[in-house]
Parts: sequence; structure tokens; C-alpha cells
Amino acid sequence: MRVSQVVSVLAGAAALVTMAAVPATAATSGAAALGKMGVDTAKLAPGWTYSGDKVSWDNGNTELILSPASAGDCTNDYVCVWEKDNFTGRRLQFHDAGLRNLTDYGFNDKASGWYNRRGVDARWYYDINGGGTSRCIQSGARSAKLGGDNDKMSSLRIYSSDSAC
Repeated sequence: MRVSQVVSVLAGAAALVTMAAVPATAATSGAAALGKMGVDTAKLAPGWTYSGDKVSWDNGNTELILSPASAGDCTNDYVCVWEKDNFTGRRLQFHDAGLRNLTDYGFNDKASGWYNRRGVDARWYYDINGGGTSRCIQSGARSAKLGGDNDKMSSLRIYSSDSAC
């Protein structure tokens, strides 16, 4: 073998090793999988991770569950909202107190039911940033259908007490 051939072979081997050592990022492969399920990852808040049927933020304190669910599937100590009536469709659930805009989770104006499994009150709003018409969600309460409020939820506030409503 000539020196130029050896260099060429070594360069090709180095390229293969480099490609094998740098797999597709979780975000890139997750974005492709989520795109196939109708989730536009460009509209998701930064810092998401994807595994199985779940998109998570903040180490699981906020989760978007992609598989159909029921009221009983709302994780204890979370406030859950469903995409469809009767606790079906995708579920978005929050653990920590605070105000969240559902646009950050690809869920703006999509909620059709909710369940508060936290020991504190919550409130949802027609507009982002806690604006517009609002509805109280008392601790332990749930609603399988939102009637005239269907697909109007844009933000959600979880309080730190059960006396906010």
C-alpha cells in the first residue's frame, strides 16, 4: 500500500469512529418521533425530554402524556388537563405551584377536562399570563366536560394553599 492509500484508509476509519461516537441527540430523535404524533416541538418550552409516551420538563414536574388516559391516570399530587372530554386524549399535568402558559406545552385552547389531585387550589384562564376570564379548580375537584369553556384554557395557576378559591 502506498502512503496516500494508508492515509485515506485511516481518515475513513477516523470518520466512522467519529460518527459512531456522536449519536443523534435525544432532542433531534425525539423531535422526529413527536412530529409523527402531531406534536410541533418548535412550539414547546425549552428543556423538554422525550421518553416512551411522555414529554417532560423540570425533571417530571410538568409532563405531557401522549397516550389516551382516564381520570384515574392523573398522577397523585398533580393538576391534570385533558385534550378531550371525559378525561381522554393527551394529558398535560403540573406538579409545582406557579403560573404556566399552555402555549409553552403545545396545549393552548385544547383543554376539555381537568382534575386537581393536589392539596391546593388552582385557577385556569382564557388568556395567557393569567389574563381574561378565569375558573377556579378547588383541591380534589374534577370536570369531565367544560361545556361553553371547552378549548378556552390558555394559562393555569397552581396556588400554594387550598383557600385561594
